[in-house]
Amino acid sequence: MNKKFISTFYFIQNLPKEKTAVAFSGGKDSLVVLHLASMAGIRKAVFSDTTIESQKVIDYAKEVSSAFGVEVEIARPRKTFFELLPLLGPPSTKNRWCCPTVKYQQMNEYARRNGIQIFLTGLRREESSRRRQYKEIDRNPMLPYLVEANPILDWTEQDVWDYIKDNALPLPPGYAEHPRNGCVLCPYKSETELEALQKEEPSIWEPFMAYLKEFAREQGLKDVEGFLKGGWRHYRAPQKRRVIYELPQEGLMKIADKANQKQLRILAEKQLNCVGCGACLSLCPKGALFLSEETGRIDVDASACTRCYDCLRASGENSLRGACIARNYSLAKQKVDASTILGPSKLVELNTTFYFSRL
Repeated sequence: MNKKFISTFYFIQNLPKEKTAVAFSGGKDSLVVLHLASMAGIRKAVFSDTTIESQKVIDYAKEVSSAFGVEVEIARPRKTFFELLPLLGPPSTKNRWCCPTVKYQQMNEYARRNGIQIFLTGLRREESSRRRQYKEIDRNPMLPYLVEANPILDWTEQDVWDYIKDNALPLPPGYAEHPRNGCVLCPYKSETELEALQKEEPSIWEPFMAYLKEFAREQGLKDVEGFLKGGWRHYRAPQKRRVIYELPQEGLMKIADKANQKQLRILAEKQLNCVGCGACLSLCPKGALFLSEETGRIDVDASACTRCYDCLRASGENSLRGACIARNYSLAKQKVDASTILGPSKLVELNTTFYFSRL
């Protein structure tokens, strides 16, 4: 074993074992990290099943879990991809709602439930210009308040293959044909790869194509054929907006007492537009946010909330774009009229609806 392998092993070995888990994707790079972690005494890992993963890869994650003696939990999102699809539209390079909702949402919940503070990844600088900027100890904006450790960041692809060969590690079935695992419908895959996956994964692709055809009809698209052949990968539908002149009284409005004008608006629009994806739950450092069993919408334990309003950040670290998936990506958004929120302001109860009035 060369010096690079040894230094990587010691890097992993020095991490707090009970607070560290491997983010296992089913690819060759995370396979190497999972093996190194198992030798270093780390016994927890998570595979994020986006509900549009190949069943072969899910089965492989279970197989590796048994072979390495590591508990690889198959984590699934609160809402499946196909439940969110008609609400948010086809995922694309311009409509990126999928990762926060069906990939990272369950990873955040896994971390909170298991006391995990560090996720080990198989990311490598060599893979892309963006990843060249990554650090060994880094942050992922979709994993708020967690640390991302990237132990093989400086490994080459040849290093990875050498390690796999030297340790006789099992590769997932079909890896030669599809070296990039992940969502079967990922818009960042090449057209050639997507065409092949249509034939190999009909249980996922057939309902997706049926949806795309209906979506194209509803949108009145002229080039339907081009859209179906790959145009959807770079398309985002215009967001329909309905102006609301009154504010909800339930859910997040319970913590509006110390909010400024901008925060009040975001609170109201998060509540009005919530689709129950759960992506924003991890934004609260106190764990005060939850989904109501009664309504399926966002709610808050007002007694646990400190009114820091970190859950309302629309950009930057520990944030979601627009502070809410549905508020930003929904095909039909409810938007609070600016005149409804007056500042400085207070909440005044009128019948069953809260309105804002000037002090």
